Amino acid sequence: MDNTGKIYITTNRSLMCYDWNSNKMTSLKTFDQDIRSIAIRENVVIVAEENRIWSYNSETQQFAIQFTAPCLLNSLYIAGDYLVANDESGAWSTNRMIRLRDFTEVDSKDWVDPSASYAYSPLHKKIFTINDGTIPLDICYHQIDTETEKLGIYNDSPYHGDYQIKHPIRLYPDESRLIMATGDIYRTEDLRYIRTLPFSHQDIVFTSNHIIQLAEDSTIRITEIDNPYQMRIQTTYKDLELEGIRLLIHDGYLYTVCLKRATWQVYIFRQVIHSVID
Repeated sequence: MDNTGKIYITTNRSLMCYDWNSNKMTSLKTFDQDIRSIAIRENVVIVAEENRIWSYNSETQQFAIQFTAPCLLNSLYIAGDYLVANDESGAWSTNRMIRLRDFTEVDSKDWVDPSASYAYSPLHKKIFTINDGTIPLDICYHQIDTETEKLGIYNDSPYHGDYQIKHPIRLYPDESRLIMATGDIYRTEDLRYIRTLPFSHQDIVFTSNHIIQLAEDSTIRITEIDNPYQMRIQTTYKDLELEGIRLLIHDGYLYTVCLKRATWQVYIFRQVIHSVID
């Protein structure tokens, strides 16, 4: 979702945009090759197609190729005013730190792993990821200094597979903790395990006081951040053919993005935040 509330969705080679104000889904572009990853910074959507990085400006509605990696791209991460692009060129794979202002590469590091989801902590100057393609799966972090424009240490947790790891990875509002789809919670400071909540989820978002989860049965679960064991359940839809994918918050509304597999139609349910948590 960009800073105007438009929701961007990819299906294979197509980039689509849903605008709640007009209640329309628009196909923005069909690429020649599969879309590998997307990332959003304010009103700019960044798309990885093969080894090319495109930008789409929602104000000008213009696409442009901004960067060409030496090899196939895997993942895109936003870290403040910088983009980190993971490609398959180096040992294991390579993270490239790219300045978003002019799409100039300023640093790179090999011996890292791609990840289907991430969480960026400006406080700790770290990008938290999951080492996809590696056995066992683990939580990792890559230090990033946006002042010196340097990538630092890449490291993993002390557990190396002791706990089940599952996307997506999400960051608490105060940046003190990470939570996995399994409900496992870790400290951001050192990736030490804290506890496991008694539920798993497909996605999770936070308000100032609440955790809102999209459960695997496509219901909404609401708990207080400081008291996560007191749970309320709210059903968002009844269609069993729909699969919940993402939760998003914008301008006081909670969005549930769903997919109907047979036709690849996207359904978006919008609810006022206060009606959900009150």
